Amino acid sequence: MTDTNQSSVTAKAREKALIGRLQQVAAFAKLSTKHMQVMRKAAKPVPLKEGQTLFAQGDEAAGLFVLMKGAISVRRDGVEVSAVDPVAAVGERSMLTGDPYDEEAVSTTAGLALLIPQAVFVVLFDREQELFNRMSRGIIEDLCEELNRANLDQSQLATRRAELSKLMEEAEHELNDARMIHSMRG
Repeated sequence: MTDTNQSSVTAKAREKALIGRLQQVAAFAKLSTKHMQVMRKAAKPVPLKEGQTLFAQGDEAAGLFVLMKGAISVRRDGVEVSAVDPVAAVGERSMLTGDPYDEEAVSTTAGLALLIPQAVFVVLFDREQELFNRMSRGIIEDLCEELNRANLDQSQLATRRAELSKLMEEAEHELNDARMIHSMRG
C-alpha cells in the first residue's frame, strides 16, 4: 500500500472513530451518516483550560459544544446543576431554539471540546426539517431520562425525609419521657 493510500485509510478510520464518538451525544444519536459527516466537518476544536468559561448565562448561543476530553460544570445562577463528562453536549436548548444560554458552562479540568457553530444549525434546520426532528427527538429523550433520574432522586429524598421525621418524633418522645421522669424525681 502506498503512503497516500495508507494516509487516506488512516484519515477515514479517524473520521469514522470521531463520528462514532459524536453519535454518543443524544442530539446526534439518530442522525444519518451524511448528517454526521456534516457535523464532523463543521466542528471546530476548542482546547479547554481549567476554569475556562465556554459560555455564560445570558450569552447569545454560539452553538453546541461537545465535550471530548475533560470535565465541565454547568451552573445556573452560580449553582452547579450538572457535572458533564465526555462524550456529552452542552448548550442543546439554545442550539435548538436560538435563545441565549440559560446556564453557564465552565471547564473544571483541561480538556477538549468541539464547537458546532449556531449558524450551521440555522442553515441545516432551514433546509432539512427531518434533521431538526431527529436532533430534537434525541435531545427530548435525553431530557426525559434526566427528568426520570431527578424524579427518582426526589422520591428517594422524600422517603429519607419521612424516615428522619419518624426518628425525630421518636427522639422527641424519648426526650419528653426523660424530662417527665426527671421532673418526677426532682
